[in-house]
Amino acid sequence: MTALPYQEVVLVTVSKNALKIARDHAASLAAFGIDEAFLTGFESDIQSAESVPSDFENRIDLKQLTQTKDDLLDECYIWGCSLKLRMEMAFGKRSDAVKNFPSRQMHEAVSSEKKMIAIMEGLLKLADQYQEQLLPFGQTAENCQIGHHRESASELL
Repeated sequence: MTALPYQEVVLVTVSKNALKIARDHAASLAAFGIDEAFLTGFESDIQSAESVPSDFENRIDLKQLTQTKDDLLDECYIWGCSLKLRMEMAFGKRSDAVKNFPSRQMHEAVSSEKKMIAIMEGLLKLADQYQEQLLPFGQTAENCQIGHHRESASELL
């Protein structure tokens, strides 16, 4: 599709003015086959064009969606880091549980919603599996629910 030589707002304004002038001169235009049905259709087309978001509005929406996605990825990453810290406090840094923690994959997932969704599923299983041992270190049931909220939020990603 080729770009229009004028902005949408200009075209809509000019079209509204043309419609007003056409309605004022409806009797003269009737001689050329332009009747009220044609003008009503033109008015409907103008209203449809007005309801379509502009390129600028679309860009703003996309930027907001991207920012929300990035914020959710950051929240998931921070939640995962907190889980790892609690596991280190509960089991020790050299424990098998901590050694098997997917740190590298989590770092790689910080910018990929697809990867983060997969990582969050595994992290939530770990949090549920070690809930009792992590409880003294702040991994409360409520904190685990926040993680489950992150997983459902990641469905938005």
